[in-house]
Amino acid sequence: MHILLEGVITKEIRLLLQHCVHQKCITLAAFNERMKDIDLRHTDDKNRPTHISRETFNGDDKLGQRAAQSWCLAVILPLLVGDLIPEDDLHYQCFLTLLAILSISMAETVHTEDASLLAATIEDHHHRFRQLYPGEHLTPKMHYMVHLPQQLLNFGPLRTMWCMRFEAKNGHFKQLVKGNFKNIPYSLAFQNQLYMCYRLLPGPEGFSSYLCKQTIVHSGKTIDFTYHPLAEQLCELLQQPHQRPLWVFSVKGLT
Repeated sequence: MHILLEGVITKEIRLLLQHCVHQKCITLAAFNERMKDIDLRHTDDKNRPTHISRETFNGDDKLGQRAAQSWCLAVILPLLVGDLIPEDDLHYQCFLTLLAILSISMAETVHTEDASLLAATIEDHHHRFRQLYPGEHLTPKMHYMVHLPQQLLNFGPLRTMWCMRFEAKNGHFKQLVKGNFKNIPYSLAFQNQLYMCYRLLPGPEGFSSYLCKQTIVHSGKTIDFTYHPLAEQLCELLQQPHQRPLWVFSVKGLT
């Protein structure tokens, strides 16, 4: 997460946007307008990138975005500016190479050969970057990218080792500590326990599925079980009175 989403990705997005503005492909105001108007799914809309100010655009490699927002921005960037940039633009091609690296790095399932593909793509990206941005140095995080293929071979999908969920939990505590200056450890522990109890309560919001996925009932059929020889035993097992008629729904499977 820190290597790509809070490092290389945001840095190269800023450099590419500066290139596009310099080439008069788009203005920063027009880019912000497109970013605000793009239709995102519900899961992505909560991570919609925020407005990029002129000061941030000129000097902040993070562009004022959180990690999840940087991920969303990287994915939708071709939709925002792809129709305005020539297909043979080398800066844009370099960014697409970085997107390929991001795709492999964030994949939930990988194969052994993906490590070789990732290594070759990282080498290609760094070579392009040095040629296209001679005034920019290769950062330590770009060096860390070189080790990602070996880590993929050693440990499997790289996203299983990221700290995104830990950072999210840390963000929860940061919100709780605001305005609290007395016995902070106790307050955080107490508030967190209340929050976890609330999440684990069953209810219409579906909080009972917090630790496990909800049961999915597959297709089936309704059977008249009223006069079945095992009707009494079934009612005893379910601790239900033997009512008539007795209907049973038979399903092909539960997941």
